[in-house]
Amino acid sequence: MDHNPVRWHVAATSPQCEAAAKTRLERQGFRVMSPLKWECRVDHHIIGRRAVSIFTGYLLVRFNRLDAGWRAIVNTRGIAGMLPRHNEIPSPVKIGFVERMIEASDDQGVLPNDFFGIDDDALYHEGDILRFLDGAMFDRTGTVETCIDRTVVLRVDCFGREIPVETTIDKVEPIFRGCGSHVATAGKRGRLSASRRSPG
Repeated sequence: MDHNPVRWHVAATSPQCEAAAKTRLERQGFRVMSPLKWECRVDHHIIGRRAVSIFTGYLLVRFNRLDAGWRAIVNTRGIAGMLPRHNEIPSPVKIGFVERMIEASDDQGVLPNDFFGIDDDALYHEGDILRFLDGAMFDRTGTVETCIDRTVVLRVDCFGREIPVETTIDKVEPIFRGCGSHVATAGKRGRLSASRRSPG
């Protein structure tokens, strides 16, 4: 058992106060982490992405729970309290969890899409052809432009020009998937089957 009192803990923030609270805590000397992921966005037909918090409304703060100085955290503007709330002294996060996130993060503090067990093989890739299962685009097909986390952007032909349409992977089905030397195809509402592309 690790008896090191310096551990990571979870602090709840007030609505939309994560960034400001993080800055205030860091100014007080606390080490703070707010894990990020890439989120895909379509704005005026322009495809982009931005880094967003994975744990919205929470921050990870490292401190010595035996030092009463940690109580300054709950008095920091933007912090709603420590978790679990019913404990006099907050319980630390399981050893290794935050450390793995730090190790897996890139230079901007963004985690890869598969960090929490999302199977990359289940995600769509650029060039895959998908069919919409509902909504205004029902039964139309589009070509994958990008797929980040569970959000996919497809290029869809609309009145003679291609436009980007954002949706989630549960609202589309694969018609054609090509990855390396493998090709996967599916008929309408059919099961996905794989075949190997002939060389050359």
